[in-house]
Amino acid sequence: MKLTKNENLYTLKDKIKDLDPSTLTTLGQTDYDAIDILSSRMTGVFDGASDDGWHDKVRTGITTGMTTLKSYFDEEKKSAEFIKGAVTPITNMKSIVLQYVDEFDKYAAIADKKPTMYEQENGQDKIYEDGRKRVSQEYLSWSKSVDAYETAIPKLEAEAERLVKAVKNYFAAIDLTTHTIDSSVYAEGDGDIKIDYTQILAQIKDIPDDQYVKKHDTEFTTDDEGHIVSKDEYEVHVEFEDGSKYDGEKTVEQTYNDINGDGKIDETDELIYTKVHEEGTYTDTEGNEYGYLHDEESDQIGLVHSHTVVTDKDTNEVVGEEETDRVAAYPDTTTGSEVTEVNETVNDGETTTETRTTTNAAPDGRVFTHETNVTRQNDDPQCGFTAGDDGTGWIVSRNDEGKLVMQRCTVVDGVATPQEGRRPRPVEETTRTLTVTYPDGSTETRQINPNNPLDWQVMDNMLVDARTMSGEGNNIQADPTFKTLDTLKQGKDVEWKGATFTWSD
Repeated sequence: MKLTKNENLYTLKDKIKDLDPSTLTTLGQTDYDAIDILSSRMTGVFDGASDDGWHDKVRTGITTGMTTLKSYFDEEKKSAEFIKGAVTPITNMKSIVLQYVDEFDKYAAIADKKPTMYEQENGQDKIYEDGRKRVSQEYLSWSKSVDAYETAIPKLEAEAERLVKAVKNYFAAIDLTTHTIDSSVYAEGDGDIKIDYTQILAQIKDIPDDQYVKKHDTEFTTDDEGHIVSKDEYEVHVEFEDGSKYDGEKTVEQTYNDINGDGKIDETDELIYTKVHEEGTYTDTEGNEYGYLHDEESDQIGLVHSHTVVTDKDTNEVVGEEETDRVAAYPDTTTGSEVTEVNETVNDGETTTETRTTTNAAPDGRVFTHETNVTRQNDDPQCGFTAGDDGTGWIVSRNDEGKLVMQRCTVVDGVATPQEGRRPRPVEETTRTLTVTYPDGSTETRQINPNNPLDWQVMDNMLVDARTMSGEGNNIQADPTFKTLDTLKQGKDVEWKGATFTWSD
């Protein structure tokens, strides 16, 4: 299991699961009303009394005193409002903490129950006529669910911890003696739930297949190569436990190799391609609507391409986007492993993360995964962090003077923490254009700062792509990329593995 349970949030969940934050509204309103009644009655007593017999100084003293008392009562009513003001952050904190625990429990229930990666025949991996294995549909479905959880849960955890801190800050910021709130400790909106589209994705991806209703009988056609193509259309209407809803339609096209040539799909035929298109509307608990659009293609090896977009229907703004592309799939002639290389880009509205994953499925059934990632801030792409399999890497930020600095860091569940004893080092802010022409003739152009560790990883990924296209695959023993990467860091042009890397200003 890749993710680790946050024990503090589980402990907090047990303490707050039966908590009713609305009681604070009642308490605050009761205090407010009591003070208001007392203020009114005291004012009424003095206002109703004749002051003809009062000495002018006495009358002035009473009037001044009542003004002071009324001001005091008004200030005390502010304290009652502070009590009611805690309801929103506490309610939101409870909601997200409970949701985190619920989603992690679902993830934990399946994370370690990985099905057999390849299709089976007589208890062994089935080998087809071309000598290759085929990834099973059960594995693809399991992998899709686990990936969705592993993307969404760290975001949910971070939001829960943020709201826990917001609640603490709220009570630390209010001063019931001076009847003020320190906005530098707690600002308006700190306790609000920030919509995270990955939660939307997790909910939609977790909808069981049996909840999708088939709109009509399966349509069958035959393509130009004699393959049988089935087409099914589905619709779904779901209300989730938190009160949000999803209404969508999905089309699934599956292409089969008609091995026995009988013109129909049966158990002897081979599924060679699947294409999925889904679109719908997600409505959150506040009534806000988001458009959901998902396209996916997979073949006998596994996922080929996937693209998902979530759009705010009011503003037509893209609030989140995911895209996954298989860069390569090939057998490793040295080890006999089946190798896949995949690039994934996730934009959650605040950051964009590029992840490169290389998976080696060994002949004995063992699976080895190598992963690197680069996370950038959307409002300042020069800042962010990068890490490899061991969880160590670089964090790039701006100091008090606004200058770029880099520091060694450790990354756990998507959160980067600077390593103790490692001082920040300056990063020269120079952006240039790097154009790569790969061995297959394709080109890629990126804006790169050769001094920034975030872009070091991007350049290394480009070098890996070139090596793969050259036919060497991921065999880094003979010619590791870091030697050539050092040259690129110096801003020099490179020819490597049949690819050209050219800098321009």
